[in-house]
Amino acid sequence: MTDPIPFADDKDWTWVLDDLCGECGHDVRDFPREAIGTMIRRNAAEWIDVLGKDADTLGLRPHPDK
Repeated sequence: MTDPIPFADDKDWTWVLDDLCGECGHDVRDFPREAIGTMIRRNAAEWIDVLGKDADTLGLRPHPDK
């Protein structure tokens, strides 16, 4: 069993619909909607590798706060 994340995520993430990301500068207003289906299928295929790992590896966090 993994340790709980030490802080709750209580942010209002809807701001990303109206403003640039302060960390990476991504602007969802310019996001190509027609690309969503392909991106979802590609992402789903990548989960096959991730979920194929052993249970001990799946429970590891990259950092204590993640």
